[in-house]
Amino acid sequence: MVNRWENGTVFPSLDYCTKLTALFHKSQEELGLQRSLYATHRNSQTGPWYDDAIPYHLVRTLIGRQQEVAEIKQHLLHSEQETRVALHGLPGVGKTALALEVVHDTEVRNHFEDGILWANLGPHADLVSLFAHWGKQLGMCQEAQAALQTKEDWLQALHHTLSTRHMLIVIDDAWTIEEALSCLVGGMTCRYLLTTRSPAVAHHFASVQTMGVSELSLENGIQLLSQQVPELALREPEAIKTLACLTDGLPLALTLVGNQLQVQAQQKRRLQKTLERLSHAEERLQLRQPQAGLVQDFRFPDTPLSMQAVIRLSEEQLPVEARLLLYALAVFEPKPNTFSEEAVLAITAGTPAMLDCLVDAGLIESIWPDRYQIHRTITDYARTHHLYDKAARHMLSYYLKNAGRYKEDPALLEQELTNIYSALTYAARYGEKATFIQGILVFTEPLQRQGLQISEEQRQQLEGLASTLNHLHTLALLL
Repeated sequence: MVNRWENGTVFPSLDYCTKLTALFHKSQEELGLQRSLYATHRNSQTGPWYDDAIPYHLVRTLIGRQQEVAEIKQHLLHSEQETRVALHGLPGVGKTALALEVVHDTEVRNHFEDGILWANLGPHADLVSLFAHWGKQLGMCQEAQAALQTKEDWLQALHHTLSTRHMLIVIDDAWTIEEALSCLVGGMTCRYLLTTRSPAVAHHFASVQTMGVSELSLENGIQLLSQQVPELALREPEAIKTLACLTDGLPLALTLVGNQLQVQAQQKRRLQKTLERLSHAEERLQLRQPQAGLVQDFRFPDTPLSMQAVIRLSEEQLPVEARLLLYALAVFEPKPNTFSEEAVLAITAGTPAMLDCLVDAGLIESIWPDRYQIHRTITDYARTHHLYDKAARHMLSYYLKNAGRYKEDPALLEQELTNIYSALTYAARYGEKATFIQGILVFTEPLQRQGLQISEEQRQQLEGLASTLNHLHTLALLL
């Protein structure tokens, strides 16, 4: 260890510095434990370093994100106290695209005169390789790099190298707080921008400087699709609006749909067939975007990019119980609908711990107080597994048990009407006749007051039940 201190490859920790100064009765500067120790790490380059790991930036104008970019810049450029900003949101919502927009902003680049470093973490981060890459980017000599073997060695070396530099460090796609915190290698003049799917990781990392990245508005979703297929937007505005609604403002889903339309929009026959295909959730989930060269997501180096692959990446990190709960949550309609924790636990037989697991994974959103919602694309993905039948059969029974509470609390009833309507539909679909009749008798009036009419599926079930009851009555008379 002493040899590495002497040749400048590792900087002594504060504890060792204190012991050395006490032993020799000299200051750290007199012992040569100051900045000069790491002078051999730097090359002759002057001016800013821009990490070559920064993803290729294809988007000319990021639609619908001007407010978010301005807020991030305010935190990073104009606050003396705030050194960390964290973005969290759904898979495919555009967190990395937002970070790239900030990184390529002229004002941001001028502000961080020493440059920008970029960390691609992902679910299987290799921190030693990342730090070695940064060391090379920052001009550490090969001899110094060769002597650094452990994560701790690299942390000390990078911290010393960056201690006086004014740099922005972007930590993209963090999955654990431990890995995110390990990337805090700079000094007081460095700033950090983190992206993550996990609200918990974001809040732990940046506290109040945490921003949830939401989906695009319908207007911005239409604008994004129209930008990709402008002629089609003029010819088929209603089709564009419908597709924007079906993707529910998720930028990656919109982009994949737009790419498919670009290929098929030249012939009317092919276009109509494509529009029909895209109306099905499973087809939209499987849309693929080829990747090669600079235009490539580091998490999928050998496979095309798709919404299915992006969501599956989160699913694969979950315990089996949480995956089953995610599939069961497909019984609930997507946002803006909400559902209670009590309903989830009663209908799905899930546990609070597994529900928290889904929230922490960024797959469902927690809405205060004690309610949740799920994005349409996540619901579509969960439904492809076809493992929600049991929950669907139990759903109406739960709401019937709580009918007394709803009668006493009209606001609560109104909050649950969409879920009750879904429960009636499932009861009709799965032939739960007794429960269905009871549900119709109890809930038809409040549903109609809210403008929710009996569906065709429910009407057919009622007609079938009426016919059955009529036959039973006739049989009774004959007997």
